[in-house]
Amino acid sequence: MDNKPLARKYKRAEITVTYQPRRCTHVGECLRRAPDVFNTWEQPWVQVENGTVEEIVDAVERCPTGALHYERADGGAQEVRRATNVVFVARNGPYYVRGDLEIVMPDGSVLHETRVALCRCGASQNRPFCDNPHREIPFRDAGLHHVHANTQNELAQNQKLRITPNVNGNLKFEGAFEIRDATSQVFFRGEKQWLCRCGHSGNKPFCDATHKRIGFKTEESK
Repeated sequence: MDNKPLARKYKRAEITVTYQPRRCTHVGECLRRAPDVFNTWEQPWVQVENGTVEEIVDAVERCPTGALHYERADGGAQEVRRATNVVFVARNGPYYVRGDLEIVMPDGSVLHETRVALCRCGASQNRPFCDNPHREIPFRDAGLHHVHANTQNELAQNQKLRITPNVNGNLKFEGAFEIRDATSQVFFRGEKQWLCRCGHSGNKPFCDATHKRIGFKTEESK
C-alpha cells in the first residue's frame, strides 16, 4: 500500500495548488467555494487562472482532507495551522482532523499536516487515510457520544497533535486536542486518547479493544 500518492501541481505566477488524489474523499467544498477554478467537467479539473488568489486560498483551506494545499508566491500569507487541534467525528464517515498534526506513517516517517481525513470504518485501502469505502460497506455510526466533556476546561493552544496508527489496532492521539461529534458538540478534551479504526468498537469513537477479538488487520502488518 502506497500512502504517499503522487501529487499533481497546478501553477500560475502568484500561487501553486497541489492535489493528492488518493487523499480526496469528494466532499466537494472546493467545487462549491470556487466553481470556476475547481470543475470536474474540465480538463485539467483545477484551473488556477480562473479565480483570484483569495478565492483559491479560501476554497483550498475548506478542504477537510488535506488533498488540496497551496503555496503562495505573491508575498501573501501561507496557510496558518489551527490553534486548537480538533477531531470531528463524521456521521457514517471518517475522522476529520485539523490542527498542527504529526502523523506517524507505516514506514516510520512523520507527515506534517494541517488537515486530514482518517479512516474509522476499517476498510480503507489507503490507511490511515479515508478513501470512501464507508459508503459502500456501508458503515453506519451516527457520530454521537452520550458523555460530554466539561467545556469550561481550557485546552492548551498551539500544540502539536501526534497521531500514531497502531498496527492491527487503534489510532493513538497525543497532544492537547478536543473531539467534536457530528453536531459539533465537544465531548472530549484532553492530551491522550485511543480512537477506533476497525469500525466495530461498541464505544465509538473510542477504542474498546474489539479489534483484537475480530482479528483486525492493517496493511502495515503485511
